[in-house]
Amino acid sequence: MVQSIFSEKKYQKVQKFLIKDFITKNYVGLVQLRNYAKYKYFLREIWYLIKFNWENIFSPSFWFFSLGCIVTPAKFLIPMVDWYKNKIYAKSLTEIKFKYKF
Repeated sequence: MVQSIFSEKKYQKVQKFLIKDFITKNYVGLVQLRNYAKYKYFLREIWYLIKFNWENIFSPSFWFFSLGCIVTPAKFLIPMVDWYKNKIYAKSLTEIKFKYKF
């Protein structure tokens, strides 16, 4: 998508930044794919993470999420994600207060 939207030569730096420093470092997205997409799409995404940023092979986080999702069946991974969001991640969120004027 980035390559087609930013296809002009003048956007080459933007394209490279988005792919290398943003998209190919979203390892957490592998969990979502593993849980709800076909397995072949999950494996394809791992391949893309390596293809577009080969330095991922040196990242412990990449291996943690990739191998963790490969060996953990979705029926166990989905409850693990729910537990993490409810018990750990939720505690890091601050309360949001909205002020309404009528």
